[in-house]
Amino acid sequence: MKYVVTFELFDETEIGLLFEIEETINRPNDPDNETLIFDYLYKNYGNVLNPHTIKWHVLNDIVYIGEDYCVEI
Repeated sequence: MKYVVTFELFDETEIGLLFEIEETINRPNDPDNETLIFDYLYKNYGNVLNPHTIKWHVLNDIVYIGEDYCVEI
């Protein structure tokens, strides 16, 4: 699945990411989307990540805004 994620670091730097996690990941507990995202962020940002600022959305639809602009959500 593809995700868009926004969050802040403790130094108030704002970060936005677009990433994909393959559904074929072999994990014994079959984690939900939120667990996969948090694991990814903590692996890559660790102690500098402010967990209270994490917002995420699964990308699975296309929304058209005007003739020349579309957003995948």
